[in-house]
Amino acid sequence: MGRFLVAGLPLLAWSLFAGCEATSHSLQVVNGEGSGSYYLTETATIKADEPPFNCEFDRWVGDVETIADVTEPETTMVMPNADVTVSASYKVVACRLDVFHGTGAGDYQPQETVTIRADSPAAGQVFASWTGDVATVADITQPETTIELTRGYSRVEATYVGAPVVVPPDDDDDTPGPPTGYTAIPGDRRDKGGEIMSGFGFDVRALANEDKVDGLGGYYFIGDLVWDLGSDALSITQGASSGTVRFQMKDFKSPRTGLYYMACGYTEVRSSNPLVWKTSGEVARRDTLRFYWLTIDHN
Repeated sequence: MGRFLVAGLPLLAWSLFAGCEATSHSLQVVNGEGSGSYYLTETATIKADEPPFNCEFDRWVGDVETIADVTEPETTMVMPNADVTVSASYKVVACRLDVFHGTGAGDYQPQETVTIRADSPAAGQVFASWTGDVATVADITQPETTIELTRGYSRVEATYVGAPVVVPPDDDDDTPGPPTGYTAIPGDRRDKGGEIMSGFGFDVRALANEDKVDGLGGYYFIGDLVWDLGSDALSITQGASSGTVRFQMKDFKSPRTGLYYMACGYTEVRSSNPLVWKTSGEVARRDTLRFYWLTIDHN
């Protein structure tokens, strides 16, 4: 009996006058206080939470038709004849950027675009990618790139991986030979299968060498294995233009057989074309790209 609805009319009297039992509705306050059950026309006080770092209260959004002042962080609203939800929203007034293992950290204005640069990798490592708050990073795969600041606080970190082992090509041609301390593996222990890897918009084929190491002959398909390993073996992304793609090959150990695969390079269009001795870079989009690994034993 302690609640009043209109013009001093008690709840019980209002129920009798309306000819029905009074019911309450739910008010949900997101990012603030005041959630609960209220009766029709009852006044509820709502209060916004403290703003996040480098932000300030902006306005109330949602079912705001009966809010006294949507621009005030603490205000009142009259409960309608329905369940309602209101949310406190905030606007960014300044941006702090922390950059780990790189440069570019500082305080900036909202929507400002900042250049970030990864530190030089340690011996035996190469840059892998940017991690953290990377939704607005232009290209996480590049050690120098940009980030658009849209949050009060953002944190990005440069990460590194072990550098791929580079095997020098033979003197006679551009095909790989076994490095010192390694032995080529014959085909009876190979991970065979998966001629064409789909999902790239063009044919991508992954091949490995069996016991023949002085020429392009003696390769077999390992597309299923490379596909299952994903970026741990091969990553392909859009290049600087629609006509190019970026790729990165990695050495890996087969979880199926324990064989070790060393990244070698690629051929374009036809397998008879010269082997390009590169394990990462940007290449023109072709009908078919073939990527080659050398199958070896770790001695």
